Amino acid sequence: MERPELNPLSNPNLGSSTASYHAWLAHLPVLVWQTSAELVVENIIGALINEFGIDTSKVLQKTVWQLEEEEDNKWIFSAQSHADVLLGDEFYSIINHKDIFYRLQITVLKSGNKLIGTAGMLTKINLQQAQENSIDSTDDSTNDALIYKCAELLPSPTLIFSAADNKIQVANEPFLKAFKYDKEKIIGKSINVLISNVDLSQIRSRTRRRGVVRTFEIKMRRKEKGKFFWIKMAVQMMQIADKKQYLLQFADITKNRQNEDKWRSLIKFAPDYVLHVDLDGNIQYINRTPSETSISEMMGRNVYDLIMPNERNKLKKIFEHVFESKGIGRFESLFYNYVTKSRTTWLNIRIAPMVTDDEVTGFALIASDITKAKQNQEQLSQSESKNKALLDTIPDQMFLLSDDGVILDYKADQQDYYKFENPINKKIGDIFLLMVSDKVQQTIQKTLLTQKPQSIQYNHLTKNKELLHLEARMNLSTQGEVLMIVRNITEQKRNEEAIVKNRQEYKQLLNNIDEIVYAVGINPNTGTYELTFVSEHLQSVLNYPLDFFDRGFIPWMRVVHPADRRRVLETMQQAILRQIKISRTFRILHHTEKKYLWLEERINPQVDNVGNLTGFLGVARDITHEKIAKEEKQRLISLIGSSHEFIGLTDKDGIIKFINEAGKELLGIEEKIIGTSILDYFTRSSQEKIRLEVFQFPRQESWETELRIVNRRKYMPLDVGVSFFPIKLNETHEATSIAVVMRDISERKRSERKIKQSEQKYRTLIDTMREGIIVLNSKDEIVYVNERVLELLGHVQGELIGKTIDKLLFSKEMDEESHITIQKRIKTKPEQYELQLRRKSRDSLWVWVSSNPIKADNIESLGTILAVADVNSLKIAQNEIVSVNKEMEQLLYRASHDLKGPISSVEGVLNLFRIEKSEDTTVQQYTNMIETSVKKLSELIKDLTKVSSIKQGKLNVKIIDFEHLIRSIIATFSFYENYENIDFRVYINCKKEFSTDESLLYTIIQNFVENGIKYSKRYHDNSLVQITVKDTPKGIEIEFLDNGIGIPKTYQKTIFDMFIRASDQAKGSGLGLYIVHNAIKKLQGTIRLESEEHAGSIFTVRLPSIDL
Repeated sequence: MERPELNPLSNPNLGSSTASYHAWLAHLPVLVWQTSAELVVENIIGALINEFGIDTSKVLQKTVWQLEEEEDNKWIFSAQSHADVLLGDEFYSIINHKDIFYRLQITVLKSGNKLIGTAGMLTKINLQQAQENSIDSTDDSTNDALIYKCAELLPSPTLIFSAADNKIQVANEPFLKAFKYDKEKIIGKSINVLISNVDLSQIRSRTRRRGVVRTFEIKMRRKEKGKFFWIKMAVQMMQIADKKQYLLQFADITKNRQNEDKWRSLIKFAPDYVLHVDLDGNIQYINRTPSETSISEMMGRNVYDLIMPNERNKLKKIFEHVFESKGIGRFESLFYNYVTKSRTTWLNIRIAPMVTDDEVTGFALIASDITKAKQNQEQLSQSESKNKALLDTIPDQMFLLSDDGVILDYKADQQDYYKFENPINKKIGDIFLLMVSDKVQQTIQKTLLTQKPQSIQYNHLTKNKELLHLEARMNLSTQGEVLMIVRNITEQKRNEEAIVKNRQEYKQLLNNIDEIVYAVGINPNTGTYELTFVSEHLQSVLNYPLDFFDRGFIPWMRVVHPADRRRVLETMQQAILRQIKISRTFRILHHTEKKYLWLEERINPQVDNVGNLTGFLGVARDITHEKIAKEEKQRLISLIGSSHEFIGLTDKDGIIKFINEAGKELLGIEEKIIGTSILDYFTRSSQEKIRLEVFQFPRQESWETELRIVNRRKYMPLDVGVSFFPIKLNETHEATSIAVVMRDISERKRSERKIKQSEQKYRTLIDTMREGIIVLNSKDEIVYVNERVLELLGHVQGELIGKTIDKLLFSKEMDEESHITIQKRIKTKPEQYELQLRRKSRDSLWVWVSSNPIKADNIESLGTILAVADVNSLKIAQNEIVSVNKEMEQLLYRASHDLKGPISSVEGVLNLFRIEKSEDTTVQQYTNMIETSVKKLSELIKDLTKVSSIKQGKLNVKIIDFEHLIRSIIATFSFYENYENIDFRVYINCKKEFSTDESLLYTIIQNFVENGIKYSKRYHDNSLVQITVKDTPKGIEIEFLDNGIGIPKTYQKTIFDMFIRASDQAKGSGLGLYIVHNAIKKLQGTIRLESEEHAGSIFTVRLPSIDL
C-alpha cells in the first residue's frame, strides 16, 4: 500500500496546534519550523530533530541570520532565502546531510493580506541510491543519476555544474523551457558558455561554505549571438561523497533590469549629483560633474579630498553612523574645485548605505547645489541692515514681537504717543490699557494662526487729553516673528465719517423714492461705462443683487428682452450722442422668478463745465401691473364683444349702461338701448322677481336663476338663464353697478319637456312588462324598480329604493361571486347570469338577470339596468333532472358490476356444454352463436363500467413518460388484424414535465390507437397511424392522425355521443369515443376533430398539467 503524501505546511500555524497534531507531526520523517515576520524562529518539530542533532532550546527565539552563522545549524539553510520568501515567492532546494538527501521548501505565512512570517520544511527523499551506508564516489554513473534527480525535484529552472572542471552536468526541463536551450548543446560543456569568467569567479569566491545560498544578478548568454538574459541566480554548493557541485536556480529578470537601466538614465540626467563611493570614500560612480571637470577625472578620487580639512572628521563620523545604523545621514559643506583651485560650491549631501546580503558594501550620495541659496542668505542679511536704516525714516511706531507677545525690538514714531522709556523684553499687553491689550493679544494669535496680515483700530487718550484714532497692523516676519506697526489715523477717520454721513443721507433719500435710481460714470482713461450707484429698490423690484451690474454693460443687456434690445441700444446712443433726455419702456428679466417685467425709464445725461459727457443718471419704475391691466382691459372688451352670451351693465336702479352685440340680438333690438331699464325686456312675473331680489334690497352676492324675456323682433317669449352680480367700484365697497349675463335656454327647456314626456311613456311601458326592471346607480344602490319586481319579491313601492343589490341576495356563499359578476356591468358587452334573490317572506327566488351598463360618451359607468326574469320553476326542474341523472349513473354503475358475475357463469357453463357436445356440429354452431352474443354483452358491460368509473372515480396524478406509455399501448394490439400493414409513427416534442391521471390518459390513447387499426384501409400497405406530443403554455397537445376510412360529415357532430358508430367496417359498442370524451372532460381538457371520408382523421387533444 502506498503511503499518502503529507504536507505539514498545510497547517502553518504550529503555535496553536493541538497536542494530537504535535504528536502526529513529531513522528513524521520531516523537520518543520516557523518564523515570525522578523524571521525569529518560533517553533521547530519533527522526527529529523534527532537526526540533525538539534538542541531546540538553543534554536528558538533566534533569528535565521544568527543561526546561519552557527556551524551546527545546516538545516536552517540560507537566511537570505527566508528573506526572499517574504517578498512573495516560494523557495525549493536539495540538502545532502551525511550522504542522505533532503528536499527543502520555504513558504510565506499570511493572515488575510498581512505577512506574519515564514515556514520551512525538510523532507527525506529517496533517490534510489545504493543500500550501503555511504555513496561510492568512484561510481560516476551513480553520482550523475543522483545529481539528475536532485535537479528534477526542483520546480524552478535549475542547472548543476561540477566544481572540479566547471562542466554542466544537469539542466532540468524548466530551465530548458524558460531559456530555450538545446540540452545536447550545453550538457558536458563548460559553464562559461552561459556566464562570463568574472561572474564564475564571483560564484566560486562567495559560495565556499556548503549549504549556504548566495544570490547574484548577472548576464547569461542567449542562443542568439550577442544577446543576453539578465538573471537572478541562487547558488549553493552541494557535496555528494567527496565530489562537489554547484546548484544554480534561475529567475529571468531581464524586464526588471531594463527598467533599472531606464532609472540609471534618469539618474544620469538628474539635476542633483548622484555618487557611489566605497567604504574608504573612493568614488566608484558619478552621474555628472561641474562643467570644469569630467566624469573620468572624478572617478577614483576620494571624497575627503573635496572638503575642508577641519570637516573631514565630521564626514567620517557620519559615514560610520550610516554604516552601523543602515540609516540616512546628512552633511553640508563648501566643496573644493581642484581645477579652478577654489572653494565656490556649497553642497547639501544625503548619504545612504548600499547593502548586499545584509552587508554594507558602499554608500550612495545625493548632493544638491545650494550655492545660490547661500548667496541669497548673505544678500538678505545685507538687505536687512539697509532696511533698518530705511525703517527709521518711517513716521509710524513699530514693534517686533515674539509669538508670546514679548517686545524684541521697538522704534518710536515722530509724535511718540506712548512716551516709552525702554519697552524691550516687556509684554506688549502690559503697555496698553486692559481692553486694548486683550484685542492686541488676540490679533497676535490670529496672525500666527492664519499667517496672514491682521489689523485692529482703537482709541488712545494722550496725556494732553487728546483722543486719537490709532490703527495697529500685524504681519509675520521672515523669521516667524510678529511685526506690529501703529499709525495715527485720526484725521482719516474724521474725513471718512463725514463722507459716510453724506453718503448715508443721500442714499436714504434715494432709497425712499419708489423707483430704481442709478448713476453711471465714464472712465476717462478707458472710456468704459461704470455703475457708480444703484438704489436698493433694484432688489425689491427685480431681486438682483446690488453688485450684479458692476460687471459692465453686457450682463445688463442679456437680461433685457431680446425683442427690446435693439430699441434700448438705439435710444441709449441717442441720449449719449445728442446729450438729450430720453424716456423709454422695455422688458427686463426678473432675477429669481425668471419672468419679464415692464420698466419705464428716464435717462438724463451729465456733462462737465466744458460740455464733455461724464455719465448719466437714470430713474426706472415698474409699470408691469399697468401694462397688464391695460392689456386685460383691452382683452376683456374684445372678449365681451365676441361673446355669444348676453353681457350687460346697469346702474343700481337697473338702467342699462352697456350691452354687447349678442345681448342686442337676444333682446331683438337694433335701435339705441343704452339708458333704458333692463326690467322692460322681461315678462311681468320675471320683473317682480328681479325687482325684489336685485334692485329693492342691494345684494352683496350674485343671484342666478331662470326667467323669461320677450324678444322684440320675434314677439315671442324666450327662456333664459340669467346671473346678476354687483360690481364694487368706489372706496366704500358699495355696489355701484350690476353686471347681467344671460344665455338662451329655450331649446334646453323644450328638450327637458320632451324628455319628461318620453320618460313617462317608458315608465308606463316598463311597469306593464312581465320582466322585472331594477335600475342601480354607480354605487350599486337601487334607484328604481317596476311593479313586476315588487310582485316577484313581495315588496311594496318605496321599500327597495336606496338599498344595495347585495341586500337582495339569498345565499351569503354567493355574495362574493355575485358581486364580482355585477361589477362586470362597466363592460360594453352585457352580462347574463343566474341569481338567487331573497323575497320579503325570506324564501328564495331564482331569477335570470341581464345586466347592461349605463354609460355616457365612453366615460365611467353611471349605473346599471338589470332585467329580471322568474326562472324559479325551471331551476327546480333542473335540480330534479340532476338528481335523476345521479340516480341513473348509480344504477348504471351497480348494474354493470352486478351483471359481470352472471355473464362469467354463462361463459363457464357454455364452455362445459361445448366440451360435452363436441361431436354434435349443430350444438357447436349454436354454442358459437351464444358465445359471440355473450362476448358482445361482456364488452358492453365493460365499457359501461369504464364510463361509470370515469365519472365517479378520483384522479391519481403522476408524472407521465409519453415514450414508454405510447409504445406499450401500441404493442398490446400486435395480434389485431391488419396490424402488420400499418406504419406507427410517434413524435415526442415535449421538454417540460407533465403530470395527470395515467389511467385516464391510457384509456384516451388506447381508444385512438385501436380505432386507427380498426378503421384503416384494408389490404393497403401504406396505412399510417401517427401520434405527436408537444408542449403548450399550460400543458400538452396530442395529435392522433391516420389515413383510414375517415368519418362522414353526418356523424361528426354526434360522434362523441353514446352508442354512435360511423362505420360497419368494425364491430363495437359505440361507446369508445364517448368514453374518450368523458375522460378528457374529467382531465379538464378539450378535443377537436378534423376528418374527411376516405381520406383519414385528425383528433387534437389538449390537456392541462395537474399539480401533484
